[in-house]
Amino acid sequence: MSRKGYGLGKEREMKKLLYKEGALEVCRARGSFGNFDIIAFFPNHCLLVSVKSTKQKRVSFMPEVRKLFDVMVPDYCKKQLRIYWSPHKDRDKRGWETLNIG
Repeated sequence: MSRKGYGLGKEREMKKLLYKEGALEVCRARGSFGNFDIIAFFPNHCLLVSVKSTKQKRVSFMPEVRKLFDVMVPDYCKKQLRIYWSPHKDRDKRGWETLNIG
């Protein structure tokens, strides 16, 4: 599977997860090279999500966090970076991690 295909699969997985978390509607920004991959609408807020996944042992997502922090959004919107850590024999982290961005 290509990296792009792997990433798209994780975006689809996140979309299903957001519905389970109570989202009323979830839209994937297909083909977009913008800051956010998914927009989820909840009863009281809008959630903008950037989805990342990695198979590497160690990786820093600080450049991504800084970029998302600078994006201006309305008060009713929340920004998140959701990272999927693939299993790796030398890593304790596995599964989804959520980082709320300012």
